[in-house]
Amino acid sequence: MGNNVRIEQENLRTARVFIDGVEVKRVTDVNYSINNEETPVIKLEFTPNTLNFDGDLKLQVNLDSEELADEVIKRLNEKSRSKIDLIKI
Repeated sequence: MGNNVRIEQENLRTARVFIDGVEVKRVTDVNYSINNEETPVIKLEFTPNTLNFDGDLKLQVNLDSEELADEVIKRLNEKSRSKIDLIKI
């Protein structure tokens, strides 16, 4: 038997998803499909705070390109400041 899934539409752009009474945080996309010969299928995309897995898995990770670019620029700026400080000493 499957899970109990509830989707609450808050407004035009926001929905809350609950699986077995527990809210799934940071949901970015929800797809729902059903036909006469199969059980309903719900596909969720969400951004996890941490990602842990065991075993030999092939992992596919989708990143927010803007967030990734901001982090790269931040780290490059930090490294540049460190090199400048070393040169001043």
